[in-house]
Amino acid sequence: MTITPGEFWVAEIAFTDGSATKKRPVLILWLDGQDAVVAAVTSAQPRTVTDVTLDNWHQSGLRVASTIRLSRLDCLE
Repeated sequence: MTITPGEFWVAEIAFTDGSATKKRPVLILWLDGQDAVVAAVTSAQPRTVTDVTLDNWHQSGLRVASTIRLSRLDCLE
């Protein structure tokens, strides 16, 4: 399966303290070889100026109204 920037995927994201992981939706921002830089997707309301509310979240295949947290980027292999 090919990953393309702009798509939503589910990924295993590690907690910042490294204690556990959780499956979370992410937005693929860009690809760098075998790595994908992703932004966290949350159902919480925006809390900073870098949070982006998705107007058409249902068309993206998300189950609930969602916010992209551009301040929470991860690099996934």
